[in-house]
Amino acid sequence: MTSLRRFSAHDLFAFNSVNLDFFTETYHLPFYMGYLAQWPEYCVCATAPEGTIQGYILGKVEGAAKKWHGHVTAVTVAPAYRRQGLAKKLMDELENTTESMHNAYFVDLFVRASNQAAITMYEHFGYSVYRRVIGYYSGDPPEDALDMRKAMKRDVDKESGNQDVKQGELSPTNITFLKKTFPGKVVSVEGDGEMSLSTSSEPVLLSDGQTVAGPYPGLQLVSPIGTPWVQTTADWALRRVNARHLPLPESYTFDTLGTGVNAYLIDTGIRFSHDDFLPFPGTTAAAGVSRAAAAVSVFGDDDASDCNGHGTQTASLLGGLAFGVAKNVSLWAVRAVDCDGTTSFSSILQGLEWVAEHHRKPAVVNLSVRSTTDNVALSRALSALSRTHGIPTVVAAGNDAADACSSLPSNASGVLAVGATTPDDARWEGSNWGPCVALYAPGANVVGAGSLSDTDVVVRNGTSLSAPLVAGVLAQLLERQPA
Repeated sequence: MTSLRRFSAHDLFAFNSVNLDFFTETYHLPFYMGYLAQWPEYCVCATAPEGTIQGYILGKVEGAAKKWHGHVTAVTVAPAYRRQGLAKKLMDELENTTESMHNAYFVDLFVRASNQAAITMYEHFGYSVYRRVIGYYSGDPPEDALDMRKAMKRDVDKESGNQDVKQGELSPTNITFLKKTFPGKVVSVEGDGEMSLSTSSEPVLLSDGQTVAGPYPGLQLVSPIGTPWVQTTADWALRRVNARHLPLPESYTFDTLGTGVNAYLIDTGIRFSHDDFLPFPGTTAAAGVSRAAAAVSVFGDDDASDCNGHGTQTASLLGGLAFGVAKNVSLWAVRAVDCDGTTSFSSILQGLEWVAEHHRKPAVVNLSVRSTTDNVALSRALSALSRTHGIPTVVAAGNDAADACSSLPSNASGVLAVGATTPDDARWEGSNWGPCVALYAPGANVVGAGSLSDTDVVVRNGTSLSAPLVAGVLAQLLERQPA
């Protein structure tokens, strides 16, 4: 008699006999391991009494608000055990898990448009076509996928269905943009929406009413060679990172520089010549050579320099000589936000894709943008960057004074979403909050490098400034433990 159980890592080496089918997607081992680590309750196999694996299902839960849903990544039954109802049992198990453990609105899956047998089977299970995704399956030529969905009990109005779809046809408004993203798929970017920076657009006043201006503050170290170093000119944000509790210390003390770590900032670019990006005193780097360099511009102009100022400040907080946490990290500008501080899902996806394909480890990513519109493709790409590629990804929680779970990228799985605090350890009034916020860091009246000159200094508010401080701490940890 067949029994269902969660499969283990050892079972992965017994899947070969199950995956003997043209239509079955076979993934690399780390992909399965990632699912086992994050969604073990969605990893179920069917076994015969003697222990032979007859089939398995692989899934997860994702999305937000009314798009909170279970997803069937793969379901397959070995040829010798088909027509025995095993696929239905596996699907029922995943649907029951989706409802009982996560109270999701629906379950969805992708199937090749040419796989009529599977489409008919899923329709028999209660699924219907929601949309057609152009070129989802790689090949020559690529093949379309049908996104099929089944409403769960929570979706009392059955809103997860799509009345415009008939016989697998897609309303043109459903998919407006297609973008290739890792690992080797083409996914739909629905309504390629706008995203914006998670910081104030203009410099603000300090608490004493004075704007930050004038000469660039020199880096003063009590012990410039050897550790620990003590920075006596540190802004309050650095001193708070340094302290377990209030009151704030008078200086920033550190013993790790982030040397050898690569930090990728998906932002407006960086002013590479700014003094804050010079090598740390006493290191082997050539004098006068910037630690900040261009990675890529997704706008096709090969110019990753900063025309807004936001990217320069976030880079300086992550790894600047005077304002940064990890003062000798290598900073890489992935310019995916335009000069006016806005961007799109597709631009951010291109930036994430570039990092996934070209990064050098050890690496950390900082992304300080936000959107109140959900996007499945971007969520999956962020999750893949951290879980599949093993790159810690830090994001701003957003500045809407709302639940961070209602906005991207803070509601994506696998990211570290950071909220903002004030010098008295209160939540900054504009910071998002909630269970999707992993931790808080300074984000009010934070001083950093500006982009108007090589000595420009600005002060802004926002979770955009909190995120790179956390990314800088991760860079310090990665220097100590690169793996």
